[in-house]
Amino acid sequence: MKILASDFDGTICFRVNDEHCYRDEDIKAISEFQKKGNKFGLNTGRSLLTLDNVHPKTDGVIPFDFFVVDSGALVADQNKTPIFEDWIDSKAARKAMNIGNIDNVFFSTEDGYVSFKNTVPQLPCRILDSESDLNDLHIRSMCLEPDDLKIAAMISQRISEAGLPLTVQQNWTSVDISPEGCSKGTALARIADHYKVELKDVAAIGDGLNDLSAIKAAGISFAMENAPEQLKAAADYTVDSVAKAIEILEELEKN
Repeated sequence: MKILASDFDGTICFRVNDEHCYRDEDIKAISEFQKKGNKFGLNTGRSLLTLDNVHPKTDGVIPFDFFVVDSGALVADQNKTPIFEDWIDSKAARKAMNIGNIDNVFFSTEDGYVSFKNTVPQLPCRILDSESDLNDLHIRSMCLEPDDLKIAAMISQRISEAGLPLTVQQNWTSVDISPEGCSKGTALARIADHYKVELKDVAAIGDGLNDLSAIKAAGISFAMENAPEQLKAAADYTVDSVAKAIEILEELEKN
């Protein structure tokens, strides 16, 4: 059995005419891959809530075998039942937020997203009154969105160097933060344990810097053609689609 963990945005799901869509070629390839007894699932910085809200027009066509969300803080099976979950310490969350010092900060909790200022109207988000409100929340992950590549890199570095019990990953123009020891990469080992396979049998594909830990941890790794050079340099293969990655996996299996 082979396992392929895919990033969501820009890897398996694409925005076309303001709708989130899957490619027909990927749907077909994934279906054939699964029929052979293999597993295909998501490995994303999104929460389950935002995945549910996206609803691509082909929603339900791909029966995902597992979900890695919140940058590895939650690993769930096909029924979205937790296999593993962890939480960010509220004090560490506040310190990271203050280091970032920007308005666009969102916290993914077990009850949905919260923030102090909702600058993304399409994101269902409860507004908090003060930082002390974070003490009463179970925070799976948080995201700082300066919407600037250089500022995101600077914030990511500063929080990483602060000695907080956090995993910090730059994701293009935003910064994804999860509990210490939780990342897209560590989640692959948990998926391997769940299916009782070796990590070498788990492949990963992605297009962003936040996929780097998964690319490095996977037995076989794929970077999308539009990925940063750092990600492509770390990956075993560069491809233009999930379908192509599956084709390569099957060729390797034959050999």
